[in-house]
Amino acid sequence: MPEKRTKLILSMRDLDRGVDSELSFPLSFEKTELTPVPQVSRVENLKAVMNSYPSDDGFIVKVCLVGDVYIFTSDGKEKKKPFHSEDYLTICTNEEESDLPSDKGRYDFLPALKAFFYSAVPLRENNPDYKRDGEGYRVLTQEEYLAEKNAKKEDGETYKPFADLKKKLAAAEKKKKPKK
Repeated sequence: MPEKRTKLILSMRDLDRGVDSELSFPLSFEKTELTPVPQVSRVENLKAVMNSYPSDDGFIVKVCLVGDVYIFTSDGKEKKKPFHSEDYLTICTNEEESDLPSDKGRYDFLPALKAFFYSAVPLRENNPDYKRDGEGYRVLTQEEYLAEKNAKKEDGETYKPFADLKKKLAAAEKKKKPKK
């Protein structure tokens, strides 16, 4: 497991070295750091890969986050998903135009990398095979609904999936009315 980082400090000189090569840094998240993304159970092999490009007053830094995330699906199971996200930061000697604050020419990239990660994680991972059926009803996909409708049509029947609903509602209303 990569060493737990509390900061990821880079200087303009470090960014200058990234012009002709990649800067790569392993990242890890503790359980408490995943609270902003409760759908994520864990993160593995996450790294930040950065390339910098010279600009008028500093650098444009392309940040790629790559690794594996484990996301809870709609049925509560954990699913491993490859993770890849890209974003850009502008780092300038003029602090007002820079995306990160400077501390004597040094920039802490870790808060921005965490923010990139949080914003790139999908909100939900659906499991298409999972069905939530209940008492007296069942859940259909659109394809299943259309297949049943077409099958009934071929048999010469009218497909009325809510026909029983009227009867059930009437029976429920009858139970609610107080007796005289």
